[in-house]
Amino acid sequence: MSEQTLVIASKVSRLFLSICLEKRQREAGKTIYLCLNNESFAALKGIGISPILLNISEGQSRVENDADFYKWAMPGGLNANLPSTDLPAWKVLSLDRLYFWFKNSPLKTELINSFRRDHLIVSLDIEEPILWSLACGESTTAVQCGSIMSRTMSDLTPYLPFSKIVTRDDASKKFLEKFGYDGGKIEVRDVSDYLYTWDNDARNKIREGLGIGDETVIGVMFDSQTEWAFRRWLSRQSLSNNPKIIVIADSGRNRKLLLSLISPEQARNILIADDLSMLYGVDQIISFRYFEEISRFSKVPVSVIDVGLRFRSGEITA
Repeated sequence: MSEQTLVIASKVSRLFLSICLEKRQREAGKTIYLCLNNESFAALKGIGISPILLNISEGQSRVENDADFYKWAMPGGLNANLPSTDLPAWKVLSLDRLYFWFKNSPLKTELINSFRRDHLIVSLDIEEPILWSLACGESTTAVQCGSIMSRTMSDLTPYLPFSKIVTRDDASKKFLEKFGYDGGKIEVRDVSDYLYTWDNDARNKIREGLGIGDETVIGVMFDSQTEWAFRRWLSRQSLSNNPKIIVIADSGRNRKLLLSLISPEQARNILIADDLSMLYGVDQIISFRYFEEISRFSKVPVSVIDVGLRFRSGEITA
């Protein structure tokens, strides 16, 4: 019986799609493609591959799932004290990490295990518990989908269960090696796969479109994890002499949170956008943790204000 490969996509990238096309050309009829969401399904369909969509609902709402977790772990079966103390174990556990595994879908896992395979190829996605569970028990290649240079990935790198990782560039390989993954298990493909690169022609177009002349414009990266640092920085800006600010909030949740933090007076000088290309029109970029693509490709100064080194920005870039 010929060897069978199972490809599972939770995220995609140019690198991931190129590997899928290679498999289709070299191993026609020997590869099955599964997608865990509509976005990855559409991306594979867009390059001529016919994947199977496993977008399955377990019939529980988020509220019901959270209620079950509360019963199971708060304290649930964790109702025991740490040795020689009166401190309940569940109160000091990292419950958000534990909840990550609680999100695993038994039905989806059962369906995936119904497919025969000799090897797995998956998205390098640290937010998808199914991929971690599968990789712990079989030969699995993970393919980089977006930047991996983050505090979360640096913490998890020594524990990555994948047999092999394919990265988009040598910088990503060095990052994994630095934080504990075996470099002998890394393949570098050198595929240009970045969300943000510099466009010299876009600056004047963006500034003209926004009605900005020669005045100074600051670009700021915002997300919920850096909310406190952003508020701290914003409170120190002078309302009278403040330059224009373009704040990038790349999700509805972040945008809603951001709007709740800005006063009407501050809002006069602030433009909220969800498109990274708006940064082409700024004179300086400020972020509160390291963003690889912005720091590597920006042609204007980038200041990373990592308060208390919470996100290990200096260590990641050293």
